[in-house]
Amino acid sequence: MDDMTLCQHVSSLGEQIGLTEVCETAPKTAFNANGSLSPKQLIWYPASPSQASCIGLVEKLTNVLQHIPAGAGGFDRSLAWVYLVGGSVSLPHSSFRQLFEERIAQVGDGVNYGSFGGVTTLLRDVWQQADSFVASPSATGSVEIPYISWRDTMHMKQWDYLLI
Repeated sequence: MDDMTLCQHVSSLGEQIGLTEVCETAPKTAFNANGSLSPKQLIWYPASPSQASCIGLVEKLTNVLQHIPAGAGGFDRSLAWVYLVGGSVSLPHSSFRQLFEERIAQVGDGVNYGSFGGVTTLLRDVWQQADSFVASPSATGSVEIPYISWRDTMHMKQWDYLLI
């Protein structure tokens, strides 16, 4: 993939993200009256990972990640944040999860160190929680998978480390 094609993919992804965000008439500041950061202004939770827009974004991300060099000499360990955000909303049979597991195998022993290792552990825990809802369809027979916050999961497990 050449630079121009990659830029077009990133631009398209940005436009799609913009379409899924809740539009408000006036922008809100990310700071409280006392000058501290307001987490509510910095966090946007999707209603459900099973929304068509969310599924589409995860698939586009997966397609772009396939063009990133993999393995011990690749860039996966530098993309921990990207994997965390995309993986936290991926569905059980998503191609993202398959790609992620392949990349883990290709990284080898390096997966046990740094942020990429933390993301691997965290995503597997988030997926375990989210996937437990798949076995429980709603009264209409459809499966609505709730968003399991990776931040809440870290807090609940008292995992107090930085993912960069």
